Amino acid sequence: MEINVKKSKIPVREYTWLELLKQDFVYGIPLFYNGTPSSCASKHDKNLLYRGIIHRFPSFLRWKFAYLGERSRCTSGVRIEFTTDASAIKLLIKTKYMKHRENFSNMAQAAMDILVDGRFWALYYPRWKNLEKIYLPDDGMVHRISLVFPNYASIKLEKIILFNLTEFVHRSPEYLLNNRPIIHYGSSITQGGCSSRPALAFPHLLSETFCVNHINLGISGNARGEPEIADYVANFSNAILFILEWGANLLDLKWDDLLEQRYEKFWRTIHNSNPNTPILFVGLQNFSYDICGMLEIRMNIQKKREFIQKQALAACKEVNKNGLKLFDYIDGTTIINSSRLDLTIEGIHPNDKGHRAYAESMKCKIINLLGNHITA
Repeated sequence: MEINVKKSKIPVREYTWLELLKQDFVYGIPLFYNGTPSSCASKHDKNLLYRGIIHRFPSFLRWKFAYLGERSRCTSGVRIEFTTDASAIKLLIKTKYMKHRENFSNMAQAAMDILVDGRFWALYYPRWKNLEKIYLPDDGMVHRISLVFPNYASIKLEKIILFNLTEFVHRSPEYLLNNRPIIHYGSSITQGGCSSRPALAFPHLLSETFCVNHINLGISGNARGEPEIADYVANFSNAILFILEWGANLLDLKWDDLLEQRYEKFWRTIHNSNPNTPILFVGLQNFSYDICGMLEIRMNIQKKREFIQKQALAACKEVNKNGLKLFDYIDGTTIINSSRLDLTIEGIHPNDKGHRAYAESMKCKIINLLGNHITA
């Protein structure tokens, strides 16, 4: 006769940030991968990380480029993933930094998404008077819990507290391809502006769609293809794919031909270090400036858009030989064009529907580049 032994409940289980980090529950930190600090991480970077202060760019780049001081602290792409049958969770989080932006609510910038089995469950905004506990599905089943960190703020998670669980927390099943990530490099759109929640930014949507890890190196207001940044991106030898969506912050007339000087050098730096890793180029979408800006501005934007397209297609032609498809290109105006500016907040940054349009446009391209390894 089979005897069922009911497992006793563990009333409370706490995990500090350091425990979560060292037990490999944390994903998406560029300077930390599979339980080990990156070779780019200095002793200073490691000390900050172990204290719960996350940076997406190493200290030597933060010292060289002043704009990274703020943007590196934004936790875009960082997630904590685990499985549990706990009935409730409590988060101890502090907002360390957030910049006020006119086109982006404070909550959208600094809130954390709580997902259950990949679906939205609750929002945790450290500046609110939050619930003492956030109750999880009370069905006795084990669920995958994802804590998706803010895209445009710096937070410090001190600990999570789980209630009424029968088992200790387990790591989520690994992402496909041994947790190797898609590396996203771009400007504010890549970083997640202006999605209403962090899990609605297109890099996260793609990660959920394909069950693939990702690292977000989006840099709001910048992403100008500096050679030192190219070297840093190229350093991710564990990448399964590089997605390059940049150039929008070199459209101002003051930048002259800086885009033309840097675009090819940027992708070649990455390709030379990672000759077998695919690259997906994303061109410039349409902006409101395309239809309502001064003629000189409109002409310059179109010139830069055509330049990116020409360079990306030339790169694809050069690299894709003998039936091998390693590079591909998406025309940004097929994602958001001048007749679909309602997919943006203010004629530039995508809203939630706009981010989904970005993700949908990339799906087939990613499947083609990664072959049979993933399916939507």
